[in-house]
Amino acid sequence: MSTLSHTPRGAATAHVFWGKPVVYVEGSEDVLFWEQLFLHGCHEAVKSLSVGERQALLGYAEYIQREDATMMVALDAEYGRILATLVSHERILYTYGHSMENTLYCPAALAQIAHRYTREDAPPFEMVQKWVLHMETTLRPILAYDVANAMLGTGHRVMGDSGERFMRQGNWLPVADLLRERVREVATDFASADIQAAEQAMRASGQWVLLMVRGHFLTSCANKLVREACSRAGRSRPNISRDHLYSLLVNFCTTQCPHQCSQRDYYYEGCARALVSFADAVARGHP
Repeated sequence: MSTLSHTPRGAATAHVFWGKPVVYVEGSEDVLFWEQLFLHGCHEAVKSLSVGERQALLGYAEYIQREDATMMVALDAEYGRILATLVSHERILYTYGHSMENTLYCPAALAQIAHRYTREDAPPFEMVQKWVLHMETTLRPILAYDVANAMLGTGHRVMGDSGERFMRQGNWLPVADLLRERVREVATDFASADIQAAEQAMRASGQWVLLMVRGHFLTSCANKLVREACSRAGRSRPNISRDHLYSLLVNFCTTQCPHQCSQRDYYYEGCARALVSFADAVARGHP
């Protein structure tokens, strides 16, 4: 999908052209996720449009706050929930975790998607549980440095976007030694008080590691998990594209997941409030 280059004022009138509420998102991969949430959570067909970059989307969010503009934006929370920097407005929506991937790659969904590929008699719940516990324990120390980096704005790529850099050949889980080595590489650039503050913020957020870790990092690790499940089932490891896995998970999350989880409630209630607020702004004749 092509991205937009509208001024905030122009973007606020797009609902007139499309004949439906418009929600602006950062990247093209965010479009399906948010459209499906509105459709299945609120039975409302919205138009989701990508603006191509986070800074532009933040400009739209600022315009909503300043002018009560008739549009909605949906942003990755990133570390904003941990650091308490998210702006509160009914038409500014945030992901529950760091990114949308943190919602999609939940244990139940991963087990079902792996089951689809392996075609075994039952989903590999035990394998997925092992993956979850390993990720929770081994990633927490390096995650504190990534959060501290965001807190201080130092510009380090502490973790990066790929978990495979922390795996050796044949591994399907991040290797603790490689993670510790990376921590040692960046540790001199942070004061111990900064790391303690990051750890405290992480604990106070109440979120588990799989919700806090970067979405693309999580995606690469989840991909390895599914491929390993296929290998253990005696099937060739599929070359799973990120887009294909993403579409399967969005469909499962919004239409097939049997669990009434807190994340689903969070998204559906947020989308409903945004639609009511949007309708009120239109009725008041705001730009």
